[in-house]
Amino acid sequence: MELRRLHVGRQDAPRGHCGESALNDALRQFEAVEANLVKAESALDDVMARIPDGLCFGDDPEYERDAWAFQELVESLPAIDGWKPAIQVKGLNDIAQERFDAREVGEIECIVSVEEDVEEPVRLLREYRYRFDKKRRALVRGAVDQLVDLVDHDLATMEEYLETDGAENDPVDDPAFDQLGDHIAQINTLLGSVERPPRWSDLHRHLGFALRLDARDIIHLDWPAVRSGLRRSLYGEKEPVPVEIADIGDLVKDKPAGPVATKLLWDRLGDEEFERLVFALISARTDTRTRSG
Repeated sequence: MELRRLHVGRQDAPRGHCGESALNDALRQFEAVEANLVKAESALDDVMARIPDGLCFGDDPEYERDAWAFQELVESLPAIDGWKPAIQVKGLNDIAQERFDAREVGEIECIVSVEEDVEEPVRLLREYRYRFDKKRRALVRGAVDQLVDLVDHDLATMEEYLETDGAENDPVDDPAFDQLGDHIAQINTLLGSVERPPRWSDLHRHLGFALRLDARDIIHLDWPAVRSGLRRSLYGEKEPVPVEIADIGDLVKDKPAGPVATKLLWDRLGDEEFERLVFALISARTDTRTRSG
């Protein structure tokens, strides 16, 4: 595949406020939202931990403070594609009264319903986290793809350098190595809180030592594992492939006819479609090996 030598945040990219690139500005906004989301998750843990089991009427000032703080944090979270959870933490006396009423009725459905209502803030915040993480992956996917290509180019240049004479314990003296470090740093920023791929720490250790033998390990061991892991983390296994129709019955109703392609039309595959194809093939191969083993 031809290398796309495009630089993230380049000079002609759309600009955000204060001269930032549009991507940098978007990342800054995501980071602020995630900071509040992490605080909200922690505050909700504290709230839920203070809800007593069974029937317990009375005041708990610490519960109230935690609940107020949580509500403020939830209000600070922006909508995602127009959706925002309506989360409301109930007072302890309200929870106790609902539990009492459910037991008076004596129906198991009522008792279960009350407990589900108590846990509803947890479920809604989990859904917000799921949607947030999915949106962040979509934001950085294209930029990471570009940087992956740039790293590939850096390593190809370094392979040529390593063919020259020199001891394995000599420091690397190649501009491509410095570029590699910068591109890896940009990938690290783009990943945010996403779990790092295998051999990520090994890659950084070898970048730090910066000897010729470290460069070889990066090329032959670290980067292949990191590259594969990046594809998996940015193309989640359970994320749906885009579909262009609303009703599959429409395809059959129109009775489409014509010759069937027996080969892939490579010239019509865009960058994203090509990456999805490669990822699907790798995943299928891995699943087959797992089942056969």
